[in-house]
Amino acid sequence: MPKIKVDLTNAGQDVLPDGDYLLVVLESSKVRKAQSGSFTIGWSCKVIDGEFEGKNAYFETSLVEAALWKVKDIVTALGLSWDEDGFELEDAFGIEFQAHLYSEPFEGRDFQKAEKFKPLVKASTKKK
Repeated sequence: MPKIKVDLTNAGQDVLPDGDYLLVVLESSKVRKAQSGSFTIGWSCKVIDGEFEGKNAYFETSLVEAALWKVKDIVTALGLSWDEDGFELEDAFGIEFQAHLYSEPFEGRDFQKAEKFKPLVKASTKKK
């Protein structure tokens, strides 16, 4: 059998310790959950400050009606505009924000979860 050449060094999902993180959005995409058939938004982010700077974080927000409050929270924190037709996921790329990350077990594995999304307010500099 032929050998498959692939670097698995960064494969899989590392779960960061519970805490508040400054993040930047690397990618966001609509994902269909295989078991339930429902949709989520998958958020791929990178930590931009602190002990875990440079580490990746991935979490999902559900698109079921009862959970849309969480989608609204992150969209608002990212400063994205939306209307009755929705919003553009691509517009989230590169936006920095703050979130509380925590882990939750599911089927024997820990998964990254996120809540308490806030816009990242950068300190202003005054010219003298």
